[in-house]
Amino acid sequence: MSLSIVLVPLAIAVISSSVDGLSHIVDACSNSQQGKSEKIQTKYRSEDLLKKTLEEYGAAVRVDADGSLTADFGVGKIRYERPGEDLRYEMQVYDVQDLEDMLCSIREIESEYHSNVQSYTYHRVKSHLADNMTIQSEEVLEDNSILITLTME
Repeated sequence: MSLSIVLVPLAIAVISSSVDGLSHIVDACSNSQQGKSEKIQTKYRSEDLLKKTLEEYGAAVRVDADGSLTADFGVGKIRYERPGEDLRYEMQVYDVQDLEDMLCSIREIESEYHSNVQSYTYHRVKSHLADNMTIQSEEVLEDNSILITLTME
């Protein structure tokens, strides 16, 4: 008997909510340029994956005493904090010097974070296969989904 698992890129799975939130992010960045700041709900839950993503992007990341992360992109800064350990991060954009560059950075961070989640999930699935399961095949599909076909003995 075989079983197939498809790991869909999260960037595709959440595209509608990301686009809906884009206008809110644009407003937050614009407000930041005027000295106002507001918190925006994100989809980020993992501190390790968020920090890894920010560092891979080239942001200077600081972990604050309260557990929040502050990322300096050179064109603006973002503070990520969680109201509770099992909750999603909220981000607060401030010191925006270049609105377009900051929005580009936010979009790229979101996309890369989702790729890192998919990679983490892929490796976790592979490392936690039951003893009676073996990988029959793996394939990366056109939309960057990963198809894993397992054989169950």
